[in-house]
Amino acid sequence: MGKRKYLLLDACILLLSLGLIYAYTIVMVPLKDEFNWTPSELSMIFVLSIISFTIGNIIAGRLLKQHTVKMVFNWGAVLIFIGFVGSAFANDPYDLLVLYMLYGVLTSLGIGFVYNGILPTITAWYPDKVGKAQGALLMSYGMGAFILGPIITKIYAILPWRPVFVAIGVIFGGLVVFSSFVIKNPTENDHIIKVKADKENSSVDAEDKDFHDMLRDPVFYLFYLWMVLLGGVGLGILGIGKSLPDQHHIEATLAAIIVGLVSLGNGGGRLIGGFILDRFGRKKTMLFSNCLYVVAIGLLLLSEYNNNVVILSLGCLLCGMSFGSILIVMTYFTKSVWGLKNMALNFGVINSYGIISVFIGSYGSSKIYESTGSYVPVFIIMLAMVAVAMVLLGLLNRYLDSHKKTINVEALNLGGK
Repeated sequence: MGKRKYLLLDACILLLSLGLIYAYTIVMVPLKDEFNWTPSELSMIFVLSIISFTIGNIIAGRLLKQHTVKMVFNWGAVLIFIGFVGSAFANDPYDLLVLYMLYGVLTSLGIGFVYNGILPTITAWYPDKVGKAQGALLMSYGMGAFILGPIITKIYAILPWRPVFVAIGVIFGGLVVFSSFVIKNPTENDHIIKVKADKENSSVDAEDKDFHDMLRDPVFYLFYLWMVLLGGVGLGILGIGKSLPDQHHIEATLAAIIVGLVSLGNGGGRLIGGFILDRFGRKKTMLFSNCLYVVAIGLLLLSEYNNNVVILSLGCLLCGMSFGSILIVMTYFTKSVWGLKNMALNFGVINSYGIISVFIGSYGSSKIYESTGSYVPVFIIMLAMVAVAMVLLGLLNRYLDSHKKTINVEALNLGGK
């Protein structure tokens, strides 16, 4: 049981590194300047990244049924290496196409492999502390952009972007290969205690169901739409990225820090969400996420009118926190409603919400900004999305309360209480 702490630590370090995916606007700054990309062209890289990351999740879920975690990690390492190193050779007139295919698709596909290899594997080591373990993992992933974004900005002041891309590919690929020897599923010799499904435990397992059963469950569609709407807001703010402080003419390093606050909140929200989930349960955690979004977008809207950096920073932080907390709910909900056995594939299917959300949030926000020259209409639309999500949450709670089904609904709703 003691070695699971080291597995968790290694997984957290790895996810923190790969969380750089959320700092794409910072990573792409010298490329945007060199190739004169428009905001929508830049945001399409993020759109492709989220789509490929999601597809990588689903493929990894399938592969893990037949192959070891080590093999899935190694495939992920190869894709990450090729994606970053290959992108370093981008030149006119195919610069965007190269970045779309290599950074947007291959790198993110590899990250999706590693991400979905880590979550169910580490979850299997922590049946008694699911919320805390997943909170630590997801916090690390979300914090990557906050920690690494300013570092990348400083490195760009010293080195050209091409050797930096090569170095990232080598270092990240190496980290994944190293972790492939460390992170593995527990065996009988590891003496992992099975947690019983009672109302005193938040980590209750449902009857194991595959994704075919999940897709026939009305709960899936209510929860999925809730994720699409709130995920669209979170990915929209992440996709806008550096454009928010840039329009206020904020100095580059400070702008990187403000963008990083979204990721800081993203990471912190996952940890706080895990605590709330274990302490107060699923219902209150989802309500917390929904309400926090209202405050966050309200602050961002206010910052557009008064040009206040402090309000902008707080809005970015809280928006990231809201987004992070819904992601910890997603992993917990998948395990609790449809079981652990097929979690890797089921989680990958649910995580496909990002394909829709990133188009609505990131690409849509960029297009609206290009048309209007303001983020005010973007934030108003986001507030409407949050309001609709609140209605869906009410319908989901009512359905779960009225259909006891095969899951322990009382334990699902109460969490660790």
